[in-house]
Amino acid sequence: MVHLSIGRLGWTFTLALLPFLYVMYRSYKVVIARIEQEKSHAESMAALHLRTIEALAMAIEAKDECTHDHLRRVQVYATEIGKELKLTGPELQALQAASILHVIGKLAVPDSIISKPGKLTPEEFEKMKVHPVVGAEILESVKFPYPVAPIVRAHHEKWDGSGYPAGLAGETIPIGARIISAVDCLDALASDRQYRRALTLERALEIVVSESGKAFDPRIVEIICRRAVELEKMARAQPAEVEPVKLSKDLKIERGLAPDAGFEETSGSAPQAGSNRVSVSGTAARREIQELCDFSQTLGG
Repeated sequence: MVHLSIGRLGWTFTLALLPFLYVMYRSYKVVIARIEQEKSHAESMAALHLRTIEALAMAIEAKDECTHDHLRRVQVYATEIGKELKLTGPELQALQAASILHVIGKLAVPDSIISKPGKLTPEEFEKMKVHPVVGAEILESVKFPYPVAPIVRAHHEKWDGSGYPAGLAGETIPIGARIISAVDCLDALASDRQYRRALTLERALEIVVSESGKAFDPRIVEIICRRAVELEKMARAQPAEVEPVKLSKDLKIERGLAPDAGFEETSGSAPQAGSNRVSVSGTAARREIQELCDFSQTLGG
């Protein structure tokens, strides 16, 4: 522009043009800097949400240590099925997050129910049924930029409307919840549990197919059957993106001699003469019994 203005309009106009060119240059630099800042902010937010997902997944593992491989496998299956169903953008991101967070509501379920080596009683099942609602409430507070909570809330709904907690049916169930429901069932059947040994993949597929049109979306069941072997190989070959962290649940804390409110008062008979005068409190006894029960459950598993 300077070269043309000198040749056609002379030096006077060119000098008058220089402030305008400088303003254009500065405006360009400001816009570019703002774009870079917004890009950096977006990347930081994406990393923050990823770390939030990882932290929540670690909280799930602290409650039930057998879930790590299961959740990772469900994520691989669900993501591939979502891609075949043409899910993109926020919908696919929500599916990926929900696939490893759908059981986070089990944090509100007693350990004795989650780790029970046998079938649940009706009362225990009533307590278990709250976990989709609690999980959705936890994830709503995180404020993900994609709809994770609705998928978690509905992942126990069934195609025929017989599921819980809301009794949704058919297309009213979020597509992500329909995918996770079928995939979660398949991998649970093909994995070891406290109450039974793993089934073969073929037998697990037979059970899932038998529930097509009742518990599961027939379209999703068809994809699972067609790609089961391929997806199983992908799940086995997929390395964990985040190595599981060993939480310090068994750490012995030396400091802190008593809680601020004091210990529970226990009544007991006075020690007899000649005894070692060491009394065992009811609290300690209950703790030992609980430890024995936990050990028995682990041994039984």
